[in-house]
Amino acid sequence: MVGAPFAEEQFHHGIAVLADRRAREELEHRRKVEEIIDFLDLQSVRKATAGTLPYGLRKRVELARAMALEPRLILLDEPMAGMTSRKGGMPLTSLISMKSSHDRLR
Repeated sequence: MVGAPFAEEQFHHGIAVLADRRAREELEHRRKVEEIIDFLDLQSVRKATAGTLPYGLRKRVELARAMALEPRLILLDEPMAGMTSRKGGMPLTSLISMKSSHDRLR
């Protein structure tokens, strides 16, 4: 078959292009996640299991997960319940200013 080597070359080129695109997407996702971790001040618990964290920090991890999906709207049900400063909670002013700050991350 005369065209077989050419078809195989095209196939391998297509695979390489897809792999490159996936690698770029992965880097972009990681960059966004790092921005969210920095924004929510979660650097110190980045490798911890969420279930081992105090309540307030778990709430911030949940918020980070929601932000990673880039929703247009996040509904918070009793966002301050049980989130005192010593438990790692976020002050109300942080929650109020979150939308404008998050928009800058995009």
